Amino acid sequence: MVSIDIGSVNRTQHPRIQYLLWFSTAPEIVDTVEGLIEGAKNILVILDSDNNWENRLNELNCYSKFVPKNKYYH
Repeated sequence: MVSIDIGSVNRTQHPRIQYLLWFSTAPEIVDTVEGLIEGAKNILVILDSDNNWENRLNELNCYSKFVPKNKYYH
């Protein structure tokens, strides 16, 4: 699991959770996520950041390439 947040918050640590601190749409974060999920069979993307229209559209454009057709994107 990969979680992205712009602020440093106290998070539960678990070996299967990778925390990234920065903007979800930053090119370096998207590239990092792509490397972390390489070879994964199932991908679920949940967006829960700044809900303004421009940011949400940017996130959809950045992360839709990771979700195959007929899979989950929330």
